[in-house]
Amino acid sequence: MSDLAHRTERFTIEGDVTHAAFPVWIARHASKLGLACGPIEASRHRLEFRAEGAPDMLDALEMGCSLGPIAVQVRDVRRDILERGAPLARNAKPGAQQTGSSA
Repeated sequence: MSDLAHRTERFTIEGDVTHAAFPVWIARHASKLGLACGPIEASRHRLEFRAEGAPDMLDALEMGCSLGPIAVQVRDVRRDILERGAPLARNAKPGAQQTGSSA
């Protein structure tokens, strides 16, 4: 697969995003788009995770996250392209979450 057809990005989502169902929703949405999604790290007003796959599907994930479920209010979604690293597991359990320190 060429670099143009596949890449890894770090997503940072800010706002009122601490609802427990949001990380599960993100993982499920990523899976439906055929993306691998890394562990979701949560802090007070931020979620961060890596997603890997086709650029168009990463764009769709950004759009989905920006709209999110009704229980959250997303203020900003930032994406950073990452260098190739270890591949993410496609069959990670939805909602696998790591809690970071408060921001």
